[in-house]
Amino acid sequence: MRPLPRPLQALITWTAILPLVLLASAIAAPVTVGWPDPLRTALVITVVVPVAVFWAVPTLAKATQRMRGVPAEVVDAACSVRPMQASLSSEQGR
Repeated sequence: MRPLPRPLQALITWTAILPLVLLASAIAAPVTVGWPDPLRTALVITVVVPVAVFWAVPTLAKATQRMRGVPAEVVDAACSVRPMQASLSSEQGR
């Protein structure tokens, strides 16, 4: 499966991150009243980045591939996460 074009990857990432940042900021606002901006930003980023990397961006990328006509089996095979142990043992066997 060919990777998505870079501009489309950027759009997907932006589309995933913007709502997450807005939501996390709104939830954190009452708790972080009076905190310095860098500390408040660090808290929001600590929540948003893992959610974006491990869930939101991959989900949107899969949906985009499906909308572009790539069969579901191909998308699932290309986007599946291999267990850490299996990938380590396959690299050691090389």
